[in-house]
Amino acid sequence: TSTFLFLPQTPHYASPDIDECARDLDLCQPHGVCENTEGSFVCMCEEGFTLAKDRQSCEELPHHKKECYLNFDDSVFCDSVLATNVSRQECCCSLGAGWGDHCEIYPCPVLNSIEFHTLCPDGKGFILDETILNYGIPTHRDIDECSLFGEEICKEGKCVNTQPGYECYCKQGFYYDANLLECVDVDECLDESNCVNGRCENTRGSFHCACPASTTYDPAQKKCIPTSKIDKVTDRRDVCWQLRGEDGMCSSPFGGQQLTYEECCCRHGKGWGYQCHACPPRSP
Repeated sequence: TSTFLFLPQTPHYASPDIDECARDLDLCQPHGVCENTEGSFVCMCEEGFTLAKDRQSCEELPHHKKECYLNFDDSVFCDSVLATNVSRQECCCSLGAGWGDHCEIYPCPVLNSIEFHTLCPDGKGFILDETILNYGIPTHRDIDECSLFGEEICKEGKCVNTQPGYECYCKQGFYYDANLLECVDVDECLDESNCVNGRCENTRGSFHCACPASTTYDPAQKKCIPTSKIDKVTDRRDVCWQLRGEDGMCSSPFGGQQLTYEECCCRHGKGWGYQCHACPPRSP
């Protein structure tokens, strides 16, 4: 007779998959999307980023260049490009509010946040310089905003780099508007003391005080005074104008040379000085 031994097999039950993405919402953030896989997960990184060594986050590709944006105002952000070929570090560690291209912007990290300190370890205005090593230690250098962003941050002015940051110097009669990033004309006419007894007219970088008939603007007193009171024998020289319109504006300077009030008004001109003082009528 034959003997048979029956050994029943123990059924195999597969363990349920754990969704790591649902369990930890911070996985792959802030520059990637977590996708669950059988028994694991994978980070799908945004353009310009690659999987980090920990395989749980995304880091910026070295030397990847995009556009740097000044703000996120929905109506103008596509027009607020500071520069078109900068790294995320150069942008977000200086003046940028967002970095990207084709109006697809990745917000810069909030100042003093953990992500900001990771991207900008030496703080605002400094960037890692991979070309310089001090005893094998990476060195951070100052960001030259004037070179990086050009006239976009100091329109109508002179940009001077500082450490950190920059200064924008404007011509006389202008002031720097840090929101517009440009030199803006000062409206001297807002100060009534600049043109007493006259009609103040603001001009680019200066102003003009139009005085009533028989009066002339005295810049020392900042007011219109009777023409007879002006010292006509003064040695002070100024531009001599051959034409003076009814609006009190002068044009056609005489010979490109400066004359005294007497030399101008007695011989050549209709107006004298940069404030266009009216010359008295000459006898025919």
